[in-house]
Amino acid sequence: MSKTELNSSKTREITDEGEIQQILQAALVHEWPFFYLSMVRNHLTSHSTELYSIDRRAGTITVNSDILEKLPESLTNTVFFRTNNGGISIVFKSTLAVPCEGTSSDSKPAFCEFEFPESLQYSQQRKAMRINLKNLQEIPVILFTSPEARYHGRIVDISETGAKLVFEGDLTGQLSGSEIITDCQMRFFDETCIENRIRVLGVVCDQRVNLSYLRCEYAENNMTRDVQIKQLIADASNDKNQRNLAFVG
Repeated sequence: MSKTELNSSKTREITDEGEIQQILQAALVHEWPFFYLSMVRNHLTSHSTELYSIDRRAGTITVNSDILEKLPESLTNTVFFRTNNGGISIVFKSTLAVPCEGTSSDSKPAFCEFEFPESLQYSQQRKAMRINLKNLQEIPVILFTSPEARYHGRIVDISETGAKLVFEGDLTGQLSGSEIITDCQMRFFDETCIENRIRVLGVVCDQRVNLSYLRCEYAENNMTRDVQIKQLIADASNDKNQRNLAFVG
């Protein structure tokens, strides 16, 4: 029987500017709620704000100027921002880059520019759902590590944060931990093909059966992939014939 697990996920620090841009852009496009943190009477408080734009070349992000009303004495200090949606949480710090004028109103909002963050903390919801595909229809996968090198395999189990893949042969010499693979193609049951950018977490080879198992996490947001995975989990959870469906903490 297939098994759905609840797996704890890790928080990771992201310092690559391109990856930071992609994550913040996804949050902006999908209108995630943003907040900033301030100290009030020795207590850390959270206030809502809006992210308006991201300019990696200029090295700035633009937010609602209402933030200045809560931070009148901290304009030269670090400000912490956070956002979360669907089990994903992002926290980063920044400093005011360009002084702004005026206050926001319903008709004409004013903006403040903060420095583009040097890093951000990215975490997935603890107890992320993971489904074992052992006795379900196979999901084939292809890794393209170079124009000449490709590896055909299948997904063993998958979650909203990463996957376990299996390939024939010993790949421990070809793939290494922390390696970024820019093209990992997954073909789902409805023939939807999703291209992923993944980070290899580890590779082990079972010499008895000449199979290599690769653990990976997704290195970028992909809403189409997330929808497909959530549907897989929902289908497995709702299948009345899956009497042995288990949740493991």
